[in-house]
Amino acid sequence: MNPKFILLGSVVLALVAWLLDAKNSDQKGNPFQTYISALGRNAKAIGVVALFAALAVFAGWYFSKGYPGALPAGIGLLIGSLIATKVDTCSRAFPSQAYSIVPVALAMVGGCLTWILGNSSYEIRLGLIVGAACGAAILSLGSVGDRGNGGWQFAAASAIVNSGLILGAQRGDDRSAMGFALLGLALVLILCARPLIGNIKPLHFGIALGFCFVIAAWGICGKYVELPMAPLVALIGVVCALLTFWLIDEGDEKSTTNVALTSLIWVSAATVAFGQARGYGMAILTLAGFGVFVALGARRAMLFLGVPTGLLIYRIFMEQYAGSTRTLEVSQHYAVIGAMFGALIPIALWEFGGRVRVQDLGIRSPLLGLFAIGVTAMGLISSLFLVDVHGGVGLLIGLSLAPILMAWREKSNESLLGICAALGAGMVLLFGFVAPKLGIERDVKVKLVIGLAVGVLALIFATQLLLSNNKKKETS
Repeated sequence: MNPKFILLGSVVLALVAWLLDAKNSDQKGNPFQTYISALGRNAKAIGVVALFAALAVFAGWYFSKGYPGALPAGIGLLIGSLIATKVDTCSRAFPSQAYSIVPVALAMVGGCLTWILGNSSYEIRLGLIVGAACGAAILSLGSVGDRGNGGWQFAAASAIVNSGLILGAQRGDDRSAMGFALLGLALVLILCARPLIGNIKPLHFGIALGFCFVIAAWGICGKYVELPMAPLVALIGVVCALLTFWLIDEGDEKSTTNVALTSLIWVSAATVAFGQARGYGMAILTLAGFGVFVALGARRAMLFLGVPTGLLIYRIFMEQYAGSTRTLEVSQHYAVIGAMFGALIPIALWEFGGRVRVQDLGIRSPLLGLFAIGVTAMGLISSLFLVDVHGGVGLLIGLSLAPILMAWREKSNESLLGICAALGAGMVLLFGFVAPKLGIERDVKVKLVIGLAVGVLALIFATQLLLSNNKKKETS
């Protein structure tokens, strides 16, 4: 099958999703004019995203001589961040109480687009995951108004879609990647059927979507890819999503007592899926769960996909750098430290963004998004030098825990899922660049730790100072 036909199908479905979202929106009127109006209201933030995209491509070109994957990664960042502006604008132009199909549809477009950009689809797809989250971050911190979370939904969907495509390609069979893309398009097609059905309860539609997805997995992955256990893996993902929705009620405070149980469910499911089809099986499992959560509108329950999504990024890393990861057992200490970083860094970033949005610091600007991205990139690079390759593996594992920790705190925001996936993909990209330079001496590591500590303390002090000054203005 020609991948260009899959790309064409994803573009057509994205257009259909756009029209359906506009039709079912609370905002009535001409869809094109409404979209242009929303585009104009957030022109400043979109301009900053375009600047970030241009800088990403320039950086990729600049470092391409020493690291051939840099330019493809920069192109992926460009694609991901620019598509994020499209999704975010659509969610602001067509607000609705129901779910939006556009983020999932355009995630498929971005993933399938990599097929026509050359042989470096691995770096492009990882870059796309990072770019989607970076674009969403800039738009979230700098856009006017709080409506519209489509950018973060797109970041989460991009992480799952592109991870599945990468793992499919790593199987050494072109049909695996194309089969996963077809399965994703089937999911979008099922989601598009919801507005056409009429009045149906989310739970009933979620169950119907799960049933149809299992049938699609049987036909596409079971027959075309020749993976007989694919329907079983898809069914496990659907059942786990429905169980999670039952255990984690959006408005029930007591549901936090079920977080540990729900986490164990997804860890067990990922283990079973891995046993059936390794990383590719986990990708099918995650896509099935994601589709059910979208149909149910279960934003808080979706955080538990951080477990399989983190494991997907981990499997990509293990497959790509198999020679470097065989000696993990000699440095378990660094792996534990890396896991702690992976669990805490995303939450710290989320808290920083939340405080900026809640508190009027007088500096609200999309440039804050660029600042946060720059600080995060420096911190990620420093962490790799600090914990070496073994700690990098631990960091990838720790990234899967952060969304669960946030769900335990009763936070309901899928942005953390996109942040964790972007950090994981960024770490994998950075490893290829810094790997020859790793292995620094202990004294240098001590100096690095001291420098990082001073920088973190300075950021905390500056933030607290801004908050205290703002409170004084409010009381005066």
